[in-house]
This record gives sequence, structure tokens and C-alpha cells, in this order.
Amino acid sequence: MIDLLSQYAWTMDNRDFDGLAALFVNAGQYYHCDPGNPNSVLAISAGSLAKQFQTMFAPLAATNSSATRQLSSILIGKTQEGNFEVALSVQVSIQTIGVSAVQLDYTAKLYATITRDGELLKFVVLKVAPNQSGIQASAR
Repeated sequence: MIDLLSQYAWTMDNRDFDGLAALFVNAGQYYHCDPGNPNSVLAISAGSLAKQFQTMFAPLAATNSSATRQLSSILIGKTQEGNFEVALSVQVSIQTIGVSAVQLDYTAKLYATITRDGELLKFVVLKVAPNQSGIQASAR
């Protein structure tokens, strides 16, 4: 389970969006919530992740910036169906190479439902709930 969460952070940090989609079951869903706007919930199917994130991360790529995720405070529970419910904290920092020092982009809670898909663990649902509104660099 920790490997799956680490793979999520690695694929996001390295903008491997095709690899990100592979971490989800076929019908998997990614949600991003904006605490400043209760009507603003971005829901993306696993099959659409790569295209959506390439667009969202274009400003980072254009400025030669990189994002780094730090995962902590991981809580794991198992459902009667055999799935895992996970809650953890994440801190995302942005650095523009040669221009700026590392800057905090946002902190968030991540909530995931994880299931076994053959030999692998995969996300059924992954929800990102930022602790503040107005993410600056959109390094979701």
C-alpha cells in the first residue's frame, strides 16, 4: 500500500501522467476539491487523467518548475469487502530551477479507496482535499 502511495507521488512529481492512470482500476476516479468553492469539485476518470494533467501542469513545464510531494500521517483501514481506506497528509512544494527557492504550493488531505487488481493494489478513488483555497501553481 505504501508502494502505491509512493508511486502516486513519484508519477505526479515527474509528470508521468500515463503512469498515473495505470495506478487506477479501469473505472477509477480522481477528485480534486476546492475548499473555497463547494461547487468546485474536479472529477476525472482514470482514462482521462493523462490528458487532463498534461493541460493542468503545462504552466509548470513552461517555467521549468518542478513539484515535490511529501506524504505523512498515513492511516489505513480495511473494509469488510477487503478494500483499504487510506487517509494521509501531503505537502506539495514548487521549485523553479535557477530562479527560486522551494516554495510551499499547498497542503492537503488525501483520501483513497484501494483494491487488489490481480497481483497489484490500485486506486478505486483518490480524493485530494487542499487545506486552503487558491492553489497557486496547480501542482495537484
